[in-house]
Amino acid sequence: HRRQRGTLSQWQGRLHYLMDHKRSSEGANKQREEKHSKEDDISEVLFKRLMAKLLRRKLCAKMASSRTNNPPTKDSKETETDVGSIGWKQASVHVVAEKIRSAKSVVVLTGAGVSMASGVPTYNDGTWSASKDSVPSEDIFTTKMFGANPLKCWKHYVNLHFKCKEARPNEAHGAIAKLEKIVNARRGKFTVISQNIDGLHLKAGSSPFEIHGNLNYVRCFDKTCKGSDTLFPFPYHERPPKGRVELPICKVCRKSPLRPSVLFFDECYDEDIYGAYSSMSAVMDADILIVTGTEGIISLPLKLISVAAEQKIDIIDINPVFNEDLIDMLGCLRVPHDRLWWVKESAETAFPVINEELTGTKDSIRKLKTKLRIKSILKGLHY
Repeated sequence: HRRQRGTLSQWQGRLHYLMDHKRSSEGANKQREEKHSKEDDISEVLFKRLMAKLLRRKLCAKMASSRTNNPPTKDSKETETDVGSIGWKQASVHVVAEKIRSAKSVVVLTGAGVSMASGVPTYNDGTWSASKDSVPSEDIFTTKMFGANPLKCWKHYVNLHFKCKEARPNEAHGAIAKLEKIVNARRGKFTVISQNIDGLHLKAGSSPFEIHGNLNYVRCFDKTCKGSDTLFPFPYHERPPKGRVELPICKVCRKSPLRPSVLFFDECYDEDIYGAYSSMSAVMDADILIVTGTEGIISLPLKLISVAAEQKIDIIDINPVFNEDLIDMLGCLRVPHDRLWWVKESAETAFPVINEELTGTKDSIRKLKTKLRIKSILKGLHY
């Protein structure tokens, strides 16, 4: 009987050992598979970006050659002039004001160009880097980089946050906020969709959908924590001394680091945090889509412009430079473009004139440019 019990206990011990070994091997295989799947996802994202960049260069070269061979013919009218080879029409600010006056729903899509006059660097610019060597935002604003070295990322986040915090809304931010009040006073619907993470539209008084997030807020990096869905104020109220940035920890789980509430390059758009579906719904119900300060050729912004073009909504690009990249992408998507308008003005010049047209007080663009130049000289900015 003792011999049988001893043999049985030996077999039980052997069985437990084999089961533990199997569990550990399965866990290791699972971790290895998750690691490979993450690497495959990141490589797929990088491959798509590379192909999009190559396609854009190819299309730009093709469009440039077609323009040199077939230069566009200019119409005699000042308000409407055909630009490019796919039917964009150059319009004045007064035409835009008339279209806004007759529209029931207006959507304004803004990009980094709107905040450049406030001294905020663009999202892809390396001038905000905390180190002497500029670090690409594609490396800093990724979950992979943050998970590997969160403290290094936070040094750059703190530097960029205080650059945005010290900035003030410019003429464009104030005029867009005023235009929102004008349209709402006429019982119309006005929506601002911002790609910027500086929060200057909120400072100016607008109520935007910040589809790329806001650098003034943070949340937990661990998605299983309740703090990942809750926005907390930025942990640093004053700029810390150089090299003394500490890693902030979530107060809910007390173990995971906090991350800025901005969209990383390897993340997807979200409705709860970024308002992606609400932005799409606003564009689908709009009569006019005004694009300013952005090329509009990345992911959701391009999708918003494409949906507006498919629904034959007036798309107005307020940009001092002709946006060839957007033309190429719309041509590649083969969307209808018979209602595309281009206003050759900057946002801080065009929107104040639009407001004056709508409120009845008229002023020339030349006078406004003079006022803006005087303000820029006083502030030390250069146009």
